[in-house]
Amino acid sequence: MKAFLQFSFDASECLNEVHKFRKLLEENVELSENKDILPFFKKNQHLSAFIASYVPSISKYDLLAYEYDLFGDFAADLVVGDSRSKNFLFVEFEDAKKASVFKKTGGRSTPDWANRVEHGISQIIDWFWKLNDFRQTQDFENRFGARKIRAHGLVVVGRNGDMSLRERERLKWREESVLCDSKHIEITTFDDLLDDLGFRLQQYKVKD
Repeated sequence: MKAFLQFSFDASECLNEVHKFRKLLEENVELSENKDILPFFKKNQHLSAFIASYVPSISKYDLLAYEYDLFGDFAADLVVGDSRSKNFLFVEFEDAKKASVFKKTGGRSTPDWANRVEHGISQIIDWFWKLNDFRQTQDFENRFGARKIRAHGLVVVGRNGDMSLRERERLKWREESVLCDSKHIEITTFDDLLDDLGFRLQQYKVKD
């Protein structure tokens, strides 16, 4: 079992890593999950931790883990936790490639959901199931510091340039309308992740 890293978030370091993230996206039209994305986030821990800003109830980004084993069956690409509130964000990274979110099939004007986005959502659902299955065990408490936590899910997949406005609205509607265990599974592209984190970092008033 991989243990959580006791982490101290630094907004200035995060800003530097946001710039690196922007450069990565500007220089690469497509990115592979295993060759590009996971190695990048493992090297940029402050940026990784700040992804938890997607969860309003996480204010202390002090627990961090990559490829975190979930009781033997699954592994989350990234988990960021708040040791005080016992809120944890479980992140699934998928490819940032053409047709990562939607794919054209036949002569239809409306594309189908792509395998990568469906895989990402299914992963989060399975993680929630596994966490619920083990929540009353000593192993669960040893890992998370309590037998009751609040788990949140985020899928990061695809690029904005691969989608029309209509497709982006369709993606947003799915995110806002579909629940799993009374929870929304957030879905965002890598471009929107960059924009969101850059905007939220402004509250720290750090300078370039």
